[in-house]
Parts: sequence; structure tokens; C-alpha cells
Amino acid sequence: MRVDIEFVASLPDFFYIRSDADSNPAKPFGMSKATRPLTFQPPLVDVGDLDEYQGSVMTVNYLLNEAYGPTKRGVPAHVPHLVTKSIVNEIQEKWPMYFDRTSSHKFRTTNDVVFAHMYYNYMLHQRQTYDAAEAWRTLDVDQDGLLNDNELWTLATRLNPPG
Repeated sequence: MRVDIEFVASLPDFFYIRSDADSNPAKPFGMSKATRPLTFQPPLVDVGDLDEYQGSVMTVNYLLNEAYGPTKRGVPAHVPHLVTKSIVNEIQEKWPMYFDRTSSHKFRTTNDVVFAHMYYNYMLHQRQTYDAAEAWRTLDVDQDGLLNDNELWTLATRLNPPG
């Protein structure tokens, strides 16, 4: 008898156990609160009848929803991406089992990590501290405490870049 442990998407702390003996696969066999992370295998995301790429995008959205909450996320185009090695390492350390599973086979499956999508959206969720005094010092080039015409023009182009 095969037993599946699946996480409830809207309640990431809960999971349910379903066996293949159940007559109704949509009905959970049992539901329990996770007291510790299940480390033997990352949970598979039920992607239905989607193709491998769409399923992989949904898997990344599932991981990001768990970490940062649900939100609408875009998928970057299929173009070359510049990445920072330290951030790549940070992402791989945060979700090692998913990256190990993705690296374990040659062709994409529905529960793989789409790296460009993961990297792009991970970067969008990172918060940076903003120091208003430092920003003012950068804008006020002559350090007179006021923004002259050239400094205002610089501020305007930074807030609304041309093009």
C-alpha cells in the first residue's frame, strides 16, 4: 500500500496523509499539524494536467508563497540573466532539497525549480534598508542643505528615468 504525505497549500503547517486504498482521492485519509518539517522528501505540488514548465513555475510559487506569502508573481523572459553567486548560494541553502531534486535528473519535471523565476522573485522579496540621510547626501552634491536646479533634475531622473 502506498501512502502519500501532502501539504495543504493554504495551510503550510498542516499536511494530510492519503493512501491509495482510499476510494476518493480528494478526501484526506487523516490530517495533522506538522510539529517538525518532514525532511525525507520535499512536498510535491499537485499541478494537475499542466506541462512540465508550468508545473515547475507553480512549484516555485508554492515555495515563495510559504516563505513570503501569496502574491502575484511574474515569470522572466527566456533571455540571458545576470546573477550574483552569493545570492544563488543563499537561495540554494534556503531550499536545498528542491534544488537537489531538480539536479538529480536530466530533463525537467513538474516539481522542479525554475531557476530564473526563483531568482527573480526571490530578489524582489528581499528588503533593503533605506537611509534617507545618505540619499540626501548623495543628491546634495554641493552640501549646502538645499537642492539646486541640477540636483533637482538628478532627483527627477532617478525617480522617473527617461525612456
